[in-house]
Amino acid sequence: KINFNLYNLDDLKSVFYKIDRDFSGYCDKLKIYILNLYETIIIQFLCQISPIILNILLNSFIHDESHTEIKEYYKNKGYRDFYIVNEQVSLNKTEDGIVIDLDIYEGPKYFYRNITWDGNVIYSDEELNQRLGIMEGDSFNQIKLMMSISENVNPLYMDDGYFHFQAIPKITPISKDSLDINFLISEGELVTVRKIIISGNAKTYENVVRRELMIYPGDTFSRKKLLDSYRDIFMLNFFNDVAPNVIPVGDDEIDILFDVDEKEAGQANFSMGYSGVTGFQGGGGFQFPNFLGRGQLLSLSYNRGLSNSYQMSGNQSESVSQSFNIEFQEPWLLDTPNLVGGSFYYQETGQTIYSRLPFDQNRIGGSLTWGRKFKWPDAYFRGNWRLSISKNSYLSENRSNLLNPLYFGSKIDSYIEYNGDDYLFSNSGVSLSQIISRDSRNHPEFPTSGSSMNWTSTLSGSFLGGEEDYHKHVFDLKWFSPLYEFKYGRNNKNISKFALFQNVKVGVVKSIPTSANELSTIPPSSRFLMGGTNPYGNMLRGYEENSVGVYYGKILFKYSAEIRISLSDSPTMYLLMFMETGNVWSDFNDLKLFELNRSVGFGGRIFMPMIGMLGYDIGYGIDIDKSNPNMNPWQYHFIFGVPF
Repeated sequence: KINFNLYNLDDLKSVFYKIDRDFSGYCDKLKIYILNLYETIIIQFLCQISPIILNILLNSFIHDESHTEIKEYYKNKGYRDFYIVNEQVSLNKTEDGIVIDLDIYEGPKYFYRNITWDGNVIYSDEELNQRLGIMEGDSFNQIKLMMSISENVNPLYMDDGYFHFQAIPKITPISKDSLDINFLISEGELVTVRKIIISGNAKTYENVVRRELMIYPGDTFSRKKLLDSYRDIFMLNFFNDVAPNVIPVGDDEIDILFDVDEKEAGQANFSMGYSGVTGFQGGGGFQFPNFLGRGQLLSLSYNRGLSNSYQMSGNQSESVSQSFNIEFQEPWLLDTPNLVGGSFYYQETGQTIYSRLPFDQNRIGGSLTWGRKFKWPDAYFRGNWRLSISKNSYLSENRSNLLNPLYFGSKIDSYIEYNGDDYLFSNSGVSLSQIISRDSRNHPEFPTSGSSMNWTSTLSGSFLGGEEDYHKHVFDLKWFSPLYEFKYGRNNKNISKFALFQNVKVGVVKSIPTSANELSTIPPSSRFLMGGTNPYGNMLRGYEENSVGVYYGKILFKYSAEIRISLSDSPTMYLLMFMETGNVWSDFNDLKLFELNRSVGFGGRIFMPMIGMLGYDIGYGIDIDKSNPNMNPWQYHFIFGVPF
């Protein structure tokens, strides 16, 4: 390894740095620290140099690598005439190291004087100047100039079908520090799409890919529609990569190729055991989001096992629990943007410590779903409507557990039956839910931009029937922002990305008034829990499971922020640091938005084929009650299948 030290100099026109040599290794990364009139900067570039021959190769290395980086930096700061006058490499006689002396000429700092356009017919000079984003009087910046052309001006023409558009800047120095720019425009012919080719789809039907396209054969070419098609195909999460390619056929026609790389999209898990007391234990299931390559969703699971029972007295026992679930969705009914689906479930749940319920539950039910993509306000929106029906039974050895106002209250007293072993309360529920969602993320597993929004409103009972009368509303917003991206490894092939993830979730559930003699409840499954990472409640790391706020409250608020750094794209793997805060309240009378439970921590995620997402987080609960010696502020969370 070679270590580098910075020397602070009074002469701002020269650059010095020292290389301390360790002959047992070689250089992986060389950092040059440059002092100029305004700031200190760091330029990074790769090298593979043996210290033994460092003296021989260093001059050519500095010239080939650092000279280019230094020149680009100065040109992007307005010093268009910058060049290196001389360089000298010498051994340090007093210390073990090498000193490199670079004499540089900065020249004047240039500013834009006049910006003109020639050859433009479709758009006026004023429209192009506004789109360019560079004003007269701005300092010259070479990268910004080229990026403004490629990202601002080019899309303006390409979205209208001018695929062969070119804008070539001609820069003319005027006086000592001014530049005139004249853009020579070649608009070209209007281009149409001749055909669209799908390749690489070994398992997925071609039609599954084609129905995500926003551009079709015979259409006028549009860069925006091409990029939107690429994103929608990639967001299916059926492919490791999607590579769009435009193939010119003539002056007025092009072909578009989408080359996809299939990946294992299904998930499966199985386990088995046997006990002489409870018999068979275990189960398993599978989920196919791309069933038979047709883009349909099929999931099936069955599990049976023991659960620790929670008693109000603090005693614990064991009870058998089992569940069966099956779900199917067709996202494109008859190749139209209409989703249809259905599900059925049966659950026997014991008095688990996680659920905090002092009674057993037996639930059987199903749902029918219809949904559709919207064109307004934009193509990222969609709506789903779900009709659900359930039959529920609650059993307890203690009648008072069912009458607890935290769950059902005294209103159900006359509806409780005794079957010889347990007290039993049964009811049914019919609900209609509307889910309005918008998803503009740029990646299904590690997004760095865009957002995901879900607004779910549920009406249960009332004119729909059943004995569960309430309305519930949950707004869940996640958004992603890029922070930084850097390249590393041989030839800069590896890219690591930093991203900021934020999440706001607000929920409220309220009963619908009914007559005094009418049975009406809000089931525990429709209320809110918070704390830990278990599937019964809302995640708040750094706290024990469902220990935040009141149990089964009617109001929820939560905010999360994470800084994520990617380690691998295939499989997706990243590290994270998080901060979270939230609470659950029983009703609006107890609502105190400034009394929130906070936590911080760190963790990681990895997406494994046939398994799904695996995560491990370590969280510190800042607002854990210090008077309770059994409460540990450090909590360790295993996470399975939660995408964000």
